[in-house]
Amino acid sequence: MGSPAFFGKLVNFQAAERKPMLIPFGLFNPQDNLGFIASVSSGSQLTQATVSYASALVIDVSVADVISVTLTGNVASMTLDYTGVSTIPTGQRLWIRLVQDATGGRTVALPSNLICDSGFAVDHGASRATVLPIQWNGTHWIFFDTSFSVPTA
Repeated sequence: MGSPAFFGKLVNFQAAERKPMLIPFGLFNPQDNLGFIASVSSGSQLTQATVSYASALVIDVSVADVISVTLTGNVASMTLDYTGVSTIPTGQRLWIRLVQDATGGRTVALPSNLICDSGFAVDHGASRATVLPIQWNGTHWIFFDTSFSVPTA
């Protein structure tokens, strides 16, 4: 079976092997240094951009890998496009970070071509960020990982 010391070394070795595949939660805070965070699949650095709030929100997914929007009002509609055209490269990955302002309670109408569970909603808490890790499959946006919500302060 092996000694507890041997088992401990084995666990540490396996954890160290997986470490390059981890993305720290701090990635989504603006003050973070994106220089040390790398995309696991491509080895390139993730880029970050901020999009201004609009009630009819249009996000150009070609501008960055992580796109943040601070919600200062409700979003009645959201559209995701690629450099102003509807042809998005299949496999395009994106993290959308929807940030509630200090007031909170803002609602978001997600894109009609985003497949998500019924009842899914953006966190309405004040100063909370909901992160949507999504990928374009050629027809729809789908979640490639679990969405999550974190405090912004």
